[in-house]
Parts: sequence; C-alpha cells; structure tokens
Amino acid sequence: MIVPLARAWLLWIAVMAPANAQDYPTRPIKLVVPFAAGSVQDLRARHIGGLLGPRLGQPVVVDNRPGANGVIGAALVAKAKPDGYTLLLCTGATLAGNAALIPNLPYDPIEDFAPVIRLVTTSGIVAIRAASSVQTLQQLVALAAAKPGSLRYGSGSSYAHILGELFGRRAGVPLLYVPYKGDGQTLTDLLGGHIDMMFSTPILLVPQIKAGRLRALAIAGPRRLPALPDVPTMSEHGVRNSELLAWAGICGPAATPPSVVKKINREALSAMLSPEVRADVEHQGYEVSANTAEEFRAFIKADMTRIAALVKELGIPLEQ
Repeated sequence: MIVPLARAWLLWIAVMAPANAQDYPTRPIKLVVPFAAGSVQDLRARHIGGLLGPRLGQPVVVDNRPGANGVIGAALVAKAKPDGYTLLLCTGATLAGNAALIPNLPYDPIEDFAPVIRLVTTSGIVAIRAASSVQTLQQLVALAAAKPGSLRYGSGSSYAHILGELFGRRAGVPLLYVPYKGDGQTLTDLLGGHIDMMFSTPILLVPQIKAGRLRALAIAGPRRLPALPDVPTMSEHGVRNSELLAWAGICGPAATPPSVVKKINREALSAMLSPEVRADVEHQGYEVSANTAEEFRAFIKADMTRIAALVKELGIPLEQ
C-alpha cells in the first residue's frame, strides 16, 4: 500500500500545484529591500509595491533588511520558500556588483534566484554640493589632479563604488573611496560637507538637484537624462568609456513556480507600461524595461560578466 499511497500523494501535489499558482496570491506579499529605508532601492520598492498590490489583489509589503552591502537581504530571499510570497527588489549592485567584489558570497546570483522582471534602467549621476565653487566636471577633474587622492567620494553600494573608480580611472585622477552602509547616509554626509562628491541614481539625487541643494556635473550613461536635460554625459565632457548603467527588478527564490513568475511579470509590466506610470518614471530619470523573465535572466548573466571584467580591469580590491 505504501507505493500506491506515495503515487497518490505525488499525483495530488501535481494536480494542486498549478491550481495554487493559478490562485496566487491569497495573502500579502513581502518585497524584501536589502538596504535601509529611504535608500534608492527602498524608494523603488515602495513605488512598484504600490502599483502591484491593487493589480494582484493583495498588499505588497516592503521589508527592509539592510546590511553587508545588500547581502543580508538577498541571502534571506535566496533561502526563502519559493512560493511567490517572498520577493527581492534586486539590482545590479546586489547581484552583479556583489558577485564581482565580495568573495564567498552566500548566494549565487543565477542559481539561487528566479528572475521575474527588470523594472527600470538608468545612468548614474556625478553630484556635488551646490555650495561648492566647482561648476563643471572639468573643474572637478582639475581640482582632483591638483590634490591627488584627497577628493573623497561616498559609496553606499557596489554600483557607486565601481562607478567612482571607473570615473577616476577614465579621468586620470585618483579619488579617495569612503564606504557607507547605504546611499541615504552618503547623501547626508555630502550635504553636510563631510565628503566631496557622490555617484548615485536619479531617484535619490534628482529631487536634491532640483531643490538646489546639489549640483549635477555629469551623467554616466550613453545619453542625457530627460529629468536633467541640461546635464551633459561624461563622454560629452571628454571622459570616454565611463558609462555604467544601473537597474532594478524583482526576483524570487529559485524554484518559484513559473506560473507565479509569469503572473507577477504580467502585472508589473502592465503597471510600468501604463502612460501615467511611464511618464512618472521618465520624469524621475529612468527608462521602463519591458522584458520577460527569460530575457531578464539573460540580462543578469551578461551584466555579471561585464561587471566582473570591469572590476578586474580597474583593479578594485575584493571586500573583506
């Protein structure tokens, strides 16, 4: 009787699994942000959570799990039950950046996650205090050249760290790297005059720039941002090959049911492509990324390869 019972149990699982996935979700969904409240990633998560909740019929609750440059939160989701109720606000920093900079990472960015959708893509901004006497990127480079290794840039993520080193190398000026636990703390110290510059993404910096507290000197991307049309790219300033895109998306634990992945992808894509949301995202300085889960997985693999090669070229030491 054991074998027939076992077969009956397996048959029941096979029959019920699609039904459960089809009924998903039946309770609130937790969206883990591996950085502190008020960070770039936190703001993005709360935005998409507010859009997804009504479409899925259940609230999407943001759960901040900061620490270790995003490793703690990402590792938590990697080990979570793959039922679609624990998701990760994943970024290039938590996956590609950490894989390139942190030895013995407690998760595999490819094997331990089920990519759901890449939400947005953008370029980093080089920002200084508005009260600074520096008006242009050329003036910043000249100042850094006159005082080698004395200009401090703050970094709250592996993305900002790599971009800072990339800018320094391409501009031919050494900069002093000051690590922070998150971009929010970096911004506070920049505004307070404790560091000289920072590299981050538009959702955090554009409001400060438009409020007159910060000055944007350049965009680390292939073209200008619609949110800051008067700010040239680094290439326009003569600092070539300094583009470094940033992105954010949603990932679940590996083995999340494909039907659940497809449902979240479909609803997220519907939300992001709506005219009003798309206009709002572009106003923030981002581009909506329309993609399938399979396309997102291929994108993550390519980004990991590119970032690993860049870290090796720049000689950035691994974090301890």
